[in-house]
Amino acid sequence: MVKGKILKSIASVSVMVMLGSQISVLAAEPVFVDMSYSVTNADSQSEPDYMIRVISSKAFADNKHLKVVKLGSDLRKIKPRAFDGCKNLKTLIIRSKKLTKSSVRGALKGSSVERIFVPDSKVKDYEKIFTKKNCGRDVKVRPISDI
Repeated sequence: MVKGKILKSIASVSVMVMLGSQISVLAAEPVFVDMSYSVTNADSQSEPDYMIRVISSKAFADNKHLKVVKLGSDLRKIKPRAFDGCKNLKTLIIRSKKLTKSSVRGALKGSSVERIFVPDSKVKDYEKIFTKKNCGRDVKVRPISDI
């Protein structure tokens, strides 16, 4: 059982828990007209009022509606099988420059992700960590500027 303060539902995120100074997405049930999901207001001009640092295992599990997930610049870890069973999820947009090989180990196992867009300065680094051997799935890593 996760101990921490349950913050609130934001958009369609079911449970976000504050663990010390870190917020973790534990479950999500996004249902969208545009079939995309953002766990930060990274596209907004204003500062986000929350920082997502960890996406927990199976946080988005078995969501058949998801096609795109946008992850913000504060993200530090995507736990194994975070997108397990998301058969229509093809694209991740990751604005974080803080991910490491160990922080994404097994993250894409069980998912259908094909493309990951990352900050232009991190493409080469992220190509090395988002490998089938490390994250569980072969993906194409592209710069965000290609969107």
